[in-house]
Amino acid sequence: MRRIPMAVLFALVMTFAARPAPGQQNESAARIRTREQVGQLLDKVGPSLHITFRQSEKQPFNFVGLLKEGLIQAESFEVVIGVTQNQTVGFRIYPRHKSGYINIDKVKNGPGLMRLLLRLKYCEQR
Repeated sequence: MRRIPMAVLFALVMTFAARPAPGQQNESAARIRTREQVGQLLDKVGPSLHITFRQSEKQPFNFVGLLKEGLIQAESFEVVIGVTQNQTVGFRIYPRHKSGYINIDKVKNGPGLMRLLLRLKYCEQR
């Protein structure tokens, strides 16, 4: 007889323990609000940069775009913009060549390739 009330008590404790704290709800609401603001901004600014951004299907707090115009040394750049839990925005830009990523780890001379890419980019800007 005593086990049934203990099981009910355990179930109630677990139910209340699983609920997010009020601070966590505010943080996730702020993160969602930041994501919506970034999405609206990218919808306005993206076409002027020749990049069409879309929300990632795998990670809902990331926006992904592909830049293909005006590039000489790479086929395209994949631009990933993410909203972190602290409502900050992070940018990751991946160069693509021959429909694949340039993997610095698989290149024979990784530091040399990075220097070359930086030098070529610097020469283009002059």
